[in-house]
Amino acid sequence: MCLIWQQKKDHEISAEELRDVLDEPVFSKVDNIGVTGGEPTLRKDLPEIFRVIARRRPRVAHASMITNAIREKIVEEQVLECARICREEGVGFSVMVSLDGLGEVHDTVRGRAGNFASALGCLERFRSEDISTSFGCTITKSNVSHVDDLLDWAEGNGFYGRFRVAEFIDRLYNAPQADFIRSFNELERYHLGLFFYRAATEYEPSSAVQKTYRSIRGMLAEGKPRTTGCPYHHDTVILTSRGELLYCSPKSPNLGSILQRGTAGKVYFGNLRKRQEIRQQHCDDCIHDYHVPETFREKVGFYWKCRRNACRFDCATLTAKAGRLPAAATITTPDTLAGGKVLIVGWYGTETAGDKAILVTIVERLKKRSRPPEEIILSSLHPFVSRHTLLELGLPDMRIVETFEAEFREACQSADEVVVGGGPLMDLEALNHILYAFIQAQKRGKTTRVEGCGIGPLTNPRYIRTVKEILRLANLITLRDGKSTRRCVEEFQREARVVEDPATDYVRAWRNAHSHEKMSLSGPEGDAVDVACFLREWGTDYAGDMTADEFQSKKEAFERGLEAFLARLITEGGLRVGLYPMHSFSVGGDDRKFNRRLAARLVENHGVPPESLHVARLPMSPSELLDAMRRSKMNLCMRFHSVLFAETLGAPYLAIDYTRGGKIQAFLEERGRNDRLVSLKQVAAGGIHPVFTHLHRSII
Repeated sequence: MCLIWQQKKDHEISAEELRDVLDEPVFSKVDNIGVTGGEPTLRKDLPEIFRVIARRRPRVAHASMITNAIREKIVEEQVLECARICREEGVGFSVMVSLDGLGEVHDTVRGRAGNFASALGCLERFRSEDISTSFGCTITKSNVSHVDDLLDWAEGNGFYGRFRVAEFIDRLYNAPQADFIRSFNELERYHLGLFFYRAATEYEPSSAVQKTYRSIRGMLAEGKPRTTGCPYHHDTVILTSRGELLYCSPKSPNLGSILQRGTAGKVYFGNLRKRQEIRQQHCDDCIHDYHVPETFREKVGFYWKCRRNACRFDCATLTAKAGRLPAAATITTPDTLAGGKVLIVGWYGTETAGDKAILVTIVERLKKRSRPPEEIILSSLHPFVSRHTLLELGLPDMRIVETFEAEFREACQSADEVVVGGGPLMDLEALNHILYAFIQAQKRGKTTRVEGCGIGPLTNPRYIRTVKEILRLANLITLRDGKSTRRCVEEFQREARVVEDPATDYVRAWRNAHSHEKMSLSGPEGDAVDVACFLREWGTDYAGDMTADEFQSKKEAFERGLEAFLARLITEGGLRVGLYPMHSFSVGGDDRKFNRRLAARLVENHGVPPESLHVARLPMSPSELLDAMRRSKMNLCMRFHSVLFAETLGAPYLAIDYTRGGKIQAFLEERGRNDRLVSLKQVAAGGIHPVFTHLHRSII
């Protein structure tokens, strides 16, 4: 991402010249100085540079440095000396080490074998010396699919780092690097959108950096302009190694040398028109990770927005409002409903592969009516996720509104029909938007439907009351299993009928469309696997009445049993295992994170050869997942819709019931497939292997 090494080396500013420059009045309020490069530690006089910085009056509060840590011993010596100087002068000091991936990924990006080891050595050494230490990851085409691995490592080892997308920066001479810089395809941009959401919500503590990550996500995954400010707009400048002044790194022209005394102010203030031109022409498209704090207006606006939504969408308040409305009249079929506007609500914006398959079916059924809707609107909790879903599924003509926002409320007021499309009605506060939409529809005498949902896990009295009102205000209720239907009738006193999960139609259509294709065992991304696994982390929402300690103990036992089973398949059976995600968003549990951890444990704890594992690092579409199932000799399914996909597809499979007698067991019992079911307890006790072996031999 950097070709600064091609710069011709001529004059480099000396420590004495830097002292004179910093004495200029224009720099009298500077309190933070960062030293970067190229590579600062190539300068033998680097400690003197920091001595000048640390002794500047009025005193600089903080000084920092970025290093590539290629020459480990020299870098350590230089950094430790600079840190000592700052400490003696009472100036804060921090160092950032470039780290663009784990192991060979980093070495490939940096073009230096062994650089990961030297970077890690420097990080650990600086941290041991009580120096404020972080890493910086620059994301290019080379490492885009591996950034989550680095974040996993950072979380697991207690390292703090920043993530940035490589940008074209004139100062770094990197215009020829267009094959690597901002050259991501649609899937990679979406993947990075998911990554920066995770980094902002699960890892980054600074609100200013979170704001930057949200801006980067918007630019990559939604095509939005930059939404965060930049310190270079008003109070930050670049001083080059030649003593030249720039307004910013990416797009500022060289404003001129300021080595001659008395020129700094003239150069800085005499070119402000150019800074304004940069802001107008380039800043909206600049993805570089410059951070600014949240403004007072932003903080206040966010506070009032949250407060208004908390009042408007409070489950208890909505339940009381719903209770004042009469129960909805029952209709027998939706096929004769008039056209108009249909609003689909549910867990969209966090959708799994199964939710995507459900959405396709619901939309297709709406379009096949004798009077199809004039407009279909999708309510989404995270629109950037749903936008990619619609692209995957070939549904670009649908409009997305962001749940809880004004456009959602307007859609609720104008929709002729509201449909809860698939997914479970379960213990989640987000049930509130479903009930809100139903209330608005029923007030206006419009149609409300629950289509192909399940019920549960649902144990919290607050959400039981919410679901009760959703069902009471529904004109038509179809549920995907008998257990949910019985609960609807017996507990909620609402008529409902059992239907196939809507995702079944999608899988059948896919199977028919691909039935004539010549099949090979080459899986997605060109990797052949014998056993395709569609696993997930066992979440606390299925803990039931277990204590936290009991749940954690059983979870660890299950994961150890799963590891041992897969290791045995590989080391004794000679099988190659693929780990695929049914869900790729941190909201709802990103299966890729669980898969990466599982793969690492198989290698570290069981000596499994890495080449015996294929771990899908990018999100996968429902079509790609079905293709992986079809091509594998055996499928190990855990997420509910992976079981449904395999059963409907007619692919060989074994199902792990993480719901402990819930929806997976109900689904298989209704189809007489109990022989395909293993419990978490069986997996923990090693009982999965004989069941798998029997099925593998009898089916393949």
